[in-house]
Amino acid sequence: MVGEGFEGKAIISRHKPFQVVSFHLDPAILVKVIGDEGYSSLPEFCRRIINGTGEGYFSHSLPMNPMIRLILEQILKAHRGIV
Repeated sequence: MVGEGFEGKAIISRHKPFQVVSFHLDPAILVKVIGDEGYSSLPEFCRRIINGTGEGYFSHSLPMNPMIRLILEQILKAHRGIV
């Protein structure tokens, strides 16, 4: 169910530094942000999560590139009130 905690396990190399950034969005807010066109282009399992008929969570790892790094740094600075 969306909103409840969940547990997971990650296998991470002890020889590589890492950071984790997690976004938790209310489904109604996500739909408002992406609009009808964005919603209709989502994969079916994502639409099921939003409609409350899916697993309730989605996890996806992305490789780091300069653009993603910049966006994440801006989010972290804003969160820390450094902007």
